[in-house]
Amino acid sequence: MTFNPHYLGTPEATLVYYTYGNADNPPLLLINGGPGDDHQYLRSVAEHYADSFYCILYDQRGCGKSTASSYNQTVINIVHFMADIDRIRRYLRVERLALWGHSWGAMLALYYGAFYPDKVQSMVLVGMGPLSEAARQVAKTNLLKPLSAIERQAYADLRAQRQQAFAAEDWKHHAQLHIVQLTQYNVRAWFYSPQNATRFAEDFAANYNYNPQVAPLLLPTVRHIDIFSKLQDKHFPLQIVYGYQDFEPITQAYQVQAVLPSAELCFINQAGHIPWYEQPDTFYAQTNAFLKHHIAKIEPEVAELEPEEVEESS
Repeated sequence: MTFNPHYLGTPEATLVYYTYGNADNPPLLLINGGPGDDHQYLRSVAEHYADSFYCILYDQRGCGKSTASSYNQTVINIVHFMADIDRIRRYLRVERLALWGHSWGAMLALYYGAFYPDKVQSMVLVGMGPLSEAARQVAKTNLLKPLSAIERQAYADLRAQRQQAFAAEDWKHHAQLHIVQLTQYNVRAWFYSPQNATRFAEDFAANYNYNPQVAPLLLPTVRHIDIFSKLQDKHFPLQIVYGYQDFEPITQAYQVQAVLPSAELCFINQAGHIPWYEQPDTFYAQTNAFLKHHIAKIEPEVAELEPEEVEESS
């Protein structure tokens, strides 16, 4: 099987999404982390679900192969990012959509559920990123935990150099610094196993495709929303998955469950931020069981779809 590209035009962006598997299976939209990364690292995940689901992956606007007409908060904002998910749902001609999100992608899926609850069939959130300022501070502290005092200073220096490269719009140098930051420092907090950290870092560096302009524009538009208040009185099947050793604050699972009491919590030991790398058998058994229990074939929408999909190209 191959990942087939499709191109969706909007007034502010061209979205590229990829389909994988049997189109007769129920659709499952996988949303990658970032913000700023492309979908590539989730292709191996889609391959595990393809026996049961029609997998859809996409590059968020301004990321990967998807374009943005300009880089400002008129174009790059949480409202448009949620609307893009709904645009894909309508192109798939389904009334409700099953979503699977990782890290920032889990946050985006949850926000979509809060604003479009009637369009959610079911949802799996993996290693969800911080939903509050307090959670962001916990994540920042956990990233530094594996580092010595000397390494923490080197890490701070590296981040300062990245900020200078960003201000100078020296994207090549920024990419070089970002790869060093991720592969030498961040992955140590992302993984329980040093061997898995090394393997992921090598894959990430080899397939690096990150747009640093996206997160500084997008995240401020997210942070003004009180997601917990917005989730009040919403109802959809939800599974929250964390590795016990994730650097992200896994206590957020209980915070979300407090407002969505039916949420199913799944914690996996000897696993960090990317649990399918470290404990694949447990991870796929748990998430597949949840999705298969809740997902169903959905009747096509009868409403006209706007705007039209632009011509597919190879």
